[in-house]
Amino acid sequence: MLPLLGSNGYIYITDEHNEIIAHTFVPNIPEEISSGDSTGGIIERTLKGKGDFFEVSHPILAGVGGNVHILIDQDDVSLMIQGAMGNQIAPIAITFFVAIVLGILLVNLAARPIQQLLQYAVALAKKEKVDEPPNEKLLARKDEAGDLARLYQYFALVADPNRSGIDSKP
Repeated sequence: MLPLLGSNGYIYITDEHNEIIAHTFVPNIPEEISSGDSTGGIIERTLKGKGDFFEVSHPILAGVGGNVHILIDQDDVSLMIQGAMGNQIAPIAITFFVAIVLGILLVNLAARPIQQLLQYAVALAKKEKVDEPPNEKLLARKDEAGDLARLYQYFALVADPNRSGIDSKP
């Protein structure tokens, strides 16, 4: 049996006159099939005592050889869809988790120089000693944080030329 059909799938073949010439129904062909019209495409069909099915039919040799009809249990289709969705949940969850972790790391990476700059500016404003190694690293930076730290240092020296604890080299 085809894996797609599961245990509740059926196949039947009709000839060019829509008479069933082969089938997998046991013990006999359901009345809904034998009395029903054979339409093409996909239709929903309910078989008494067997359940709800999607029926897919396709002509054989452009209809000259008849038609093949496959009935697939709607519950089996629903389970396959749920399984496919379940297989997608883990990669999506991992992607979101990685994105959040990377976002946090990048924000911290960008915020660290700003935090150092704020601490340096507060120390200058309080006239505390600022010639410590972390401040030297901040003053040596070649980005905006370093530029602002050197600017704050310059303003502090202009405001109080006799101030101690500030290296006058930019």
